[in-house]
Amino acid sequence: MITRKVRCSGSFRLIGSTSSSHLLITIRRAGMNIGWVIRGRGVWIEVSTDWSCGLEGWAGALSALEVGSVVVGRVTAVKDFGVLVDLGSAEGVITVPNLSWHHFDHPSDVLSVGEHVRVKVLDIDRERERISLSVKHLLPDPLLEVSEKIDSVTVGEMTFRAPIGVFIRIFGEFEGLLPEAEMSKFEDGIDWRPGRNVRVRIARVDLERRQIGLTFP
Repeated sequence: MITRKVRCSGSFRLIGSTSSSHLLITIRRAGMNIGWVIRGRGVWIEVSTDWSCGLEGWAGALSALEVGSVVVGRVTAVKDFGVLVDLGSAEGVITVPNLSWHHFDHPSDVLSVGEHVRVKVLDIDRERERISLSVKHLLPDPLLEVSEKIDSVTVGEMTFRAPIGVFIRIFGEFEGLLPEAEMSKFEDGIDWRPGRNVRVRIARVDLERRQIGLTFP
């Protein structure tokens, strides 16, 4: 969804149609803001005020944006699906997968309403009038550090036993898989219940699939 803005300064009358589901009109005079939201897709709208206005539509919103550009915006809403960010001339969205490399329970754990945030423009969908943003893509991938430790031995905590093996948390936040075939190489009588610690070797790191393979040290 794109928020379209109208800035006003004299007498004005707007008659037209909009394909957007929301049209935000902001009137500024003597330091005061008055706003309306007109809802309805493909309907005719008529707005009259005491001041003239200039309309910044979808084309205007794109004039300062392009895929790959980095901009600063202000968080206007935090939802279950992600975060809405005001970019000045338009509104973009940071979906949950693009908020952080690290695990979190809810987007509110990462950003708050009113907070200014630096984002990267991932995509501009002209047909849907949607701007996709990312915070994560401006931060270093922590899994890269793990990939530099292949063949090293570390101590991890067992988190889950599955038919294919045991998932083990290493370095406090990354989970790797110790396959069932590797489990037989450990000494007999080892306790594979979650919460137990075990020494493992980092065998492989798949950055694309976000997977870590572990083996017997």
